[in-house]
Amino acid sequence: MPGTDYYEQLIQKAREAAAFGIIKGVIWHQGESDLGKLDTYMSDLEKLIQRIRADMELPQLPFVAGEIAEDQPGRDAFNRLLMQLPGQVPHTAVVSSKGTKTFDEVHFDTKSQLKLGKRYAQKMKNLTHPTHEL
Repeated sequence: MPGTDYYEQLIQKAREAAAFGIIKGVIWHQGESDLGKLDTYMSDLEKLIQRIRADMELPQLPFVAGEIAEDQPGRDAFNRLLMQLPGQVPHTAVVSSKGTKTFDEVHFDTKSQLKLGKRYAQKMKNLTHPTHEL
């Protein structure tokens, strides 16, 4: 969240990178530690997106979030909540974790990471170039 060391590092590194190119979007995959915060997660995520866009001076910066692995009980509610993001915040999308597996009940296995990577790429491409498909 804004005000934390992690956030400040994110903005600093993004600004440094922007000196050599154009920031095209944000890919966000977070959630395991937030399973117990269903009542505040979406408002916190919206604030984070707004703040990144403001701090980077990119008000329409695409933001793609990913669902967490669905192979454990209690995760469906989080993923359903996350799927509401595009309806609440413009220029956002969500990547499904359907058909993926974890190797330790939390982290995606290699095959699933590759599958998610393709899904992230497609969603980002749709947000940045709506008429293109991979």
